[in-house]
Amino acid sequence: MKYGELKALCLQKLFAIEGDKAVLDGNTRQFLSAIPGAANEAMALLATAGRPIIRRLDIPVSPREGGEGPPLFRNLKEMDRDFFRFVPGEIYFSPAGGFGRLQQPRGFRTGGEGSLWLDGDREGIWIVYYQVYPRWITRDTRDEEEISLPPEAASLIPLYVASQLYKDEDLAVAAQYRNEFEAGRSMLASFYNDGNGSEFESASGWI
Repeated sequence: MKYGELKALCLQKLFAIEGDKAVLDGNTRQFLSAIPGAANEAMALLATAGRPIIRRLDIPVSPREGGEGPPLFRNLKEMDRDFFRFVPGEIYFSPAGGFGRLQQPRGFRTGGEGSLWLDGDREGIWIVYYQVYPRWITRDTRDEEEISLPPEAASLIPLYVASQLYKDEDLAVAAQYRNEFEAGRSMLASFYNDGNGSEFESASGWI
């Protein structure tokens, strides 16, 4: 979904336009200025407690000469400013010559703010999956830019926006929109917490 499409959908929910294009006039001006903030709130809820955005990081390891050494340290928050948290149970080690099969590892430790310590004494590749925040909407966001959420999550944003911006007009309608948003978010969270699907974006080569 593109930002221009999102704005139009929000305005439709707010009964501010009749067509499918977001126009700037006396009926929409105030809504359009408030949409980015409300949309960002919706995306934060969806990405952190609904439909996660997951990236993959590959960290190749070459054995040290002369025996064991200190653990490898990486800070994912510094490497990826969108970092939110590690995906629980989704850190693997693929040994060299292991025919590409992933093995559940023991030689790692995570800490706050994206800290990660890895066993660097085995040749192979550490594979780390982690959640990220979406790309936020700003006043500079162009109508052609894609919303950085999967379609099933992005489609819920207009419901949240309308629930926030329509309170002064009709509280009952606003509450109905919020209930529909929460029902949709709950379904997404239930599905993805069961491990039935994920979205991966390669972030290989950081080491």
